[in-house]
Amino acid sequence: YGVMPFTTDRFLWEHKDMLVLFSNGNSGPWLYSVGSPATAKNVVSVGATMNGPDADGMANFSSHGPTGDGRLKPTLTAPGVAISSADSDGLRDSYNCSTAAYSGTSMATPTVAGAAALVRQYFVDGYWPSGLRSPADGFQPSAALVKAALGHQVAQLVGGPVRDAGLDAAAGHPDRKGVRMMVATDPSVLVARLV
Repeated sequence: YGVMPFTTDRFLWEHKDMLVLFSNGNSGPWLYSVGSPATAKNVVSVGATMNGPDADGMANFSSHGPTGDGRLKPTLTAPGVAISSADSDGLRDSYNCSTAAYSGTSMATPTVAGAAALVRQYFVDGYWPSGLRSPADGFQPSAALVKAALGHQVAQLVGGPVRDAGLDAAAGHPDRKGVRMMVATDPSVLVARLV
């Protein structure tokens, strides 16, 4: 827990409506490999899962918690292997654009950020508590509420390198399988389940 995580946590304490997401790092699959600033206490740190039918397993490069003081990280995971992304030839005047497949926790983080934006808008538009849009029910949710709603709609990962690396009992948490890596469910269903 260094200067950057401390500064981020202090900023978030002073700005309760701000939700910050950081990629967890690509130094896995070892315990205690989560990178700074994802070690901050009040951020959503995002790890990477495999893609497609293997999405219930961590990507072997995705950093794992716990943090040095025992907190479980990542907060959430999303697919981060072979993700299609924008790409160019690097020449500004060529107007050449294309896509390329990249892997990493930085490729998983935008998926969770998009889900967070949908969850926030759900509250702003007044869908809570009835499930029907009612502007009179709309409000500006705190970052803590958005983070809690995201964390409420997750499933425990069951496969992948966590088990393969023999990390079935996380340090300090012997009752849990793996390191409590969670995968965000379909964001469109996520919002509907809040009702």
